[in-house]
Amino acid sequence: MAAKSTSLIKSRRVSRHTPSVGHQRNGGPHIRATQRSRRSWLLILTVVALPFSYVPHELIPSGPSVSIVVLALTLASGAYYGILGQRVGPFEALVVVFAVYCSLRIGVLGPLQTRDATVDVTNLVGSVGALISGLVLYLLARKDELREIVLVGLRLMVGLLLAIELYQLVAGLPRLFALGYTDGFYYYTEGNDYRPFATFLSPTVFGGFLAVAGTALVLATRGREAFLWFAVVSMGLIATQTRAAQIAFAVAMLVGWVGSSALSRRRIVQAGIPLVFVLVIVVLLEPGLITRQFERLTTLTDAGYTSNSARIQLWTGALRASLESPVIGYPSGSFVEVLRPIIGGDALYGHAHSNYLQVLFLYGYLGLALFLSILVVAFFAIVGTVGRAPDIARRYAVAGLGAWTAFAVDSMFETTWTSLSVASTFFLLLGLGMASVRREDGKALDLSVSRGHGAAGEAHLHDLTTGP
Repeated sequence: MAAKSTSLIKSRRVSRHTPSVGHQRNGGPHIRATQRSRRSWLLILTVVALPFSYVPHELIPSGPSVSIVVLALTLASGAYYGILGQRVGPFEALVVVFAVYCSLRIGVLGPLQTRDATVDVTNLVGSVGALISGLVLYLLARKDELREIVLVGLRLMVGLLLAIELYQLVAGLPRLFALGYTDGFYYYTEGNDYRPFATFLSPTVFGGFLAVAGTALVLATRGREAFLWFAVVSMGLIATQTRAAQIAFAVAMLVGWVGSSALSRRRIVQAGIPLVFVLVIVVLLEPGLITRQFERLTTLTDAGYTSNSARIQLWTGALRASLESPVIGYPSGSFVEVLRPIIGGDALYGHAHSNYLQVLFLYGYLGLALFLSILVVAFFAIVGTVGRAPDIARRYAVAGLGAWTAFAVDSMFETTWTSLSVASTFFLLLGLGMASVRREDGKALDLSVSRGHGAAGEAHLHDLTTGP
């Protein structure tokens, strides 16, 4: 009896400490984790670099544009992690068609339209490069084994943006002027209040980017971390005083709440109580910030407010101008020249204050149809993933849906699509939302065990793979 007991104890020790055949073949969990960490640095660096539109003047005064560097990092990540061999669907096909059309519009039709043989190389590389970069990031984010790496990069990226925003608020406008943040930067409201711009050239683009990326980060994380990100992203958006971004974030979070599971919705409601106390403390400590915010929001329905009246003029002018060149639109850089005879001085804004109308102006109704088709196909693909995905993968799909919503709402009021940072990051988050694989019975399946699930996650995964 004692010998039998001793052999049983030994067998338990062996089973507990000896890796299985599969673990031995793959080098064991610790070795695989080390290999993943060594392979993850390039993708994390790429995601963190996405929002940079310039080299900070604190590092290099009057530094060059970093768009080429970001594009190179993206292509290097695509080559390193591998994007070939994936099934090409309607979304990928539409993006390629849109990229080809943009190339023809800028490189061939543009010179013919202006009777100038010169090709706008900067615009060509920026516009087509944004689509290529976005498609590469989209394909990378769809790979199940890279989703957690993308999420790590997203955490670092948003955290860095908020830290830079806080620095700019503390440093103040005179200090930034002294560092050379003058030509090409814009930071004011109609009331001449200073607004932080982070790594972008204006607070409106920064706000739109933060709404999209922040929404995805909040919805992709869990528990207390999600509520912490919600609080800090909300404060960051309030500091930008950008109404479109704030509305986009609020609508996107509502959509994410509806798309979440019943348990997640209940936890969100329960966590709302301490968040209310946090907001009360903020109001008591800095009442002026909240007062300015509410003053900005109360102007939404004021047609006489300068920002509102200018937008109405710009939207009307872009639509009227499109009737003169409905198929291919107008060359980049001709916005003021084309619209000034139509709407006067408001044309000096230089863009349509709407992604949809800006695409219409630049590429005509054909380009707008392709742009909207990309958004529509992405929406239905993500919604389908939300409905089919198991609970472990569902949060990524909901995060993609939230990012889509934030971008779609912000696009009605702001022009951000022309930014390489915005377009590339948007595609990355769309890929994150569509990342799932299928079993033979057609059901969506998450092959990765999320951090913190442990044995429960593995048991859930086992149930999904073995079936009833």
